Amino acid sequence: SCSLVGSEMCIRDSLNSLSFSEKGMKINFTNNSGAEFQTGAKADVVVKNSKGTQVCSIKGVQVTASSVANKASATINFAEYTAVPSTTGEYTVTLTITAGHGTFTVTDVLGTI
Repeated sequence: SCSLVGSEMCIRDSLNSLSFSEKGMKINFTNNSGAEFQTGAKADVVVKNSKGTQVCSIKGVQVTASSVANKASATINFAEYTAVPSTTGEYTVTLTITAGHGTFTVTDVLGTI
């Protein structure tokens, strides 16, 4: 479910995949915000495991090195959170992207790939 709060808008069905490695945590998303995310867009993420325990909270990561067009998909690498690739299970991921045209938050449950 999604609600509009102030300048926050909802990106529906936009989290596609989650993976962990020694090089960081990767989250693939689709930009359904209605406009391009410029290169200066920043991402915050909170990840909780199936028990509801927060496993990481990272703020202010550059979304990608290039802009992300509306309806395009991209992968954000959160290099500061590393885990073994075999960290399997379902995680509740809340991704917030702050861009020039607003702040967009989406929460979804993802299994690791």
